[in-house]
Amino acid sequence: MSDKPKLPENISQALQLDGSSKAIREYYAKWSETYDSDLQGDHVAPLHMVNVLVRWLAEHRPQSELAKYRVIDVGCGTGLVGAVLKNQGFKIIDGVDLSPEMIDKARGLGIYRELTADVDINLNSHSRWRNQYDIVICCGVFTLGHVRPESLNNMLQFAKPGGLVMTSTRQAYYESTNYQQVSDAAVASGDASLVLHIENAPYTRDSDAHYWLYQIS
Repeated sequence: MSDKPKLPENISQALQLDGSSKAIREYYAKWSETYDSDLQGDHVAPLHMVNVLVRWLAEHRPQSELAKYRVIDVGCGTGLVGAVLKNQGFKIIDGVDLSPEMIDKARGLGIYRELTADVDINLNSHSRWRNQYDIVICCGVFTLGHVRPESLNNMLQFAKPGGLVMTSTRQAYYESTNYQQVSDAAVASGDASLVLHIENAPYTRDSDAHYWLYQIS
C-alpha cells in the first residue's frame, strides 16, 4: 500500500491532460479560482527552486545586482513563483502564461512589471522576449500533460548571453519523456552549459523533481 498522500482532484486531473493548448487553456480557466487553495501546503517547488537559484547567484554573481536582474517567469500561473522571487529581492519580474484567467490572478498580486496571457511556450514564435532576460525561470511546467521537452529550446532563447535559465521536471515527466536528450543536445550544440543539476529534490507531496540551471553562451 502506498503511503503517499492523495492529491486534490484538480491536481490529479491536470496530470491527465493531453498536452494540447486548447485542453490546457480550458482546464485552467476553470481551475484558476481554486488553484492556490488546492496547492496550499503541497507545492513546495517555488520556494525550493528560487532558494537554489539565489544560493547559486550568491556564489557566482554580485549580490548587489539582484534587484537589477530582469527576470521572466514562464508559465507563471497565479504568481506563486513571482511571490517568492519578490521576497528574495528580485524587483524586475515579467510573467507569461497560456491561461488568461491565471494571469488575472497573478496581476492582482502587484508583483509583476508586465504580464502576458495566451503564450504557448511549445511554439517558437516569441521573438518579443528573445535575448531580453538575465534570468528565465520555469517552475512546474515540465510536468505530465503540459509542455513538450523541446520547449526548453524556446526558453533558452529568452535569456541574454551569459543569462540563466532554470527549469524543473517532475519525476514522472523526466522518466517518461526525452527531456534529458533535449537538454544534452542544447548543451552539446554550445547554446548553453548546464551549470547545476539537482536530482530527486523536493517538489510536491507526491513527487520529487529534477532542477536544471543553464547558462547561455
